Amino acid sequence: KIKQKKINLKDTLQHPWVTYPPEYYLNESISEAYKNAMLDAPNSVSYFATPGQIFNFAAQTGVCTALPMSFVVAHNQDGIMKQALLEPGISFDLSFVFRKGKDQIPRISNFLKEIDNYLREEDYISRLTKINKK
Repeated sequence: KIKQKKINLKDTLQHPWVTYPPEYYLNESISEAYKNAMLDAPNSVSYFATPGQIFNFAAQTGVCTALPMSFVVAHNQDGIMKQALLEPGISFDLSFVFRKGKDQIPRISNFLKEIDNYLREEDYISRLTKINKK
């Protein structure tokens, strides 16, 4: 496993940020983490709706941001952006949502089983890292 650099939440406040709009779930999760650490939320100089827009703006302007690790691993092949894990970490759960009863359809049931098997063999971040090293 790759050892990641870590940065304390309070040390991120010295830099301007680009973030999701205030009403977006991920932005609320980030703000809540700062609030729980008794810190003000980062100063956002701009808002964008997608991680790609946020990543590109940060790369072009040099401001900081917080994005899902899987997105950064998949899109930072040339290494123009440096990354560090936030301390304490910020996590959020995602769920695969589908209509009731769909998991009873054989092809959907098989799809869900195959995803489980796929991730059991090797985690998503490791797979993205391998792909980007090619």
